[in-house]
Amino acid sequence: MKIAVQKYPQTDVFISISFSFHPKKYTDKPVLMFCDWTYDYYFQYFQHRKPDFLETQEIRNQHQLQSTADGLLALFPDTCKYISDQGYCKNVFYLGNVINSETFNATNETVMEKFNSNDIVFIGADKYLPGLITLLQAVQILGTAFKGRVQIIGINKDKIPSSLLSDKTRVYGYLDKSSVSERNRYYDIVNKAKVFVNTNPRWSSFSASLEAMYHMTPIITTHYRSFIETFGENIKFGYYSENDPTEVSILLRRILNLNLTEYKKMSLAAHDAATSFTWPVYIDKLENKIQSIIDKGK
Repeated sequence: MKIAVQKYPQTDVFISISFSFHPKKYTDKPVLMFCDWTYDYYFQYFQHRKPDFLETQEIRNQHQLQSTADGLLALFPDTCKYISDQGYCKNVFYLGNVINSETFNATNETVMEKFNSNDIVFIGADKYLPGLITLLQAVQILGTAFKGRVQIIGINKDKIPSSLLSDKTRVYGYLDKSSVSERNRYYDIVNKAKVFVNTNPRWSSFSASLEAMYHMTPIITTHYRSFIETFGENIKFGYYSENDPTEVSILLRRILNLNLTEYKKMSLAAHDAATSFTWPVYIDKLENKIQSIIDKGK
């Protein structure tokens, strides 16, 4: 960070993509911190335990850095409120989330392709395995009534119980979007999927859910805090569900049995809910916020 400050002396503002580090001691320019959640939020919401001695030291370090930053940008409304309520930094902002996706144009052709498909897409790393297991159990409950495939991105085959694998499952592991062939495969799967499902407890791959929605895919996801704060208690683009195979199977059947008019309405609602989270929209908001901070410091 010291080298970066020296290398770019004309910079108007420095943005640290972390809540654990910033270059404030090397510059008199405004410094912003940009991240998803703080360390103490992680222990309170995800771990449900008190941090140990070393973890507590890192939390104190984060608090000290927050108190000297010119502003904090949180990716979720609930974490923004949590950080703001602590009061270590006076300028805490939520400008929305961001879709990690290539540009996508919603078309009737895409809706028809998704409607005529019965494929389910699951996207998530190993930590989301409980959600995948529930989905595969739900598909087993559906039995022969399910005519499509479960497309699994992000988890390798050897991590999945063999009893849940069948000729209806396709396992791809991690698909690297920096590779043209893997990126094309990723978006081919998402664009053809009829529904996205990840009901992992407490956190259900927010970024992947948002991207699937942007690509006109209805979703079934967990009723978790950040998603509710972002999209509300009642969603028109899918369903909230507990991580329960029977409940997921009922909701899957409901979406798979929609007529074209009903499915198109849900598909478009998913896309519309996500369009305000594109990078161009976010950068416009970010530039306005940075300018206000710069102006305030003059």
